[in-house]
Amino acid sequence: MKCLKCGRETDQTFCESCREDMARYPVKPGTIVQLPKDRASSSPRDNRSWHSGISLEEQIAGQKRTIRRLSRAVAALALLLLGMGVAMFFLLRGPTQPKPGQNYSTVTKPTEDPTVPTTGPESSG
Repeated sequence: MKCLKCGRETDQTFCESCREDMARYPVKPGTIVQLPKDRASSSPRDNRSWHSGISLEEQIAGQKRTIRRLSRAVAALALLLLGMGVAMFFLLRGPTQPKPGQNYSTVTKPTEDPTVPTTGPESSG
């Protein structure tokens, strides 16, 4: 029989050293304890890499396919970035500031009498 805590061979549930450790740190009755998996029962197949069944040529072909896909994705993102840059350029290029000295409007309201000023308290009449 093996110790449930450390896995050493013993004739009891826990080996002598594990019982000493457990005596120093008592556990309340009814506490749920998770026992480790039995390491001896795990098969050597579980420890193998999943890549070991694939030949070298298949691995290289898969890597080339992945590189091709990633290259296409990077190219698409670069085109999208370029398009966004062009759009931002035209949007920000739109309205420009007037030249110095031309920051006023030359459009006035037409009046019946051209000699009457268009601003001031006398214009409302």
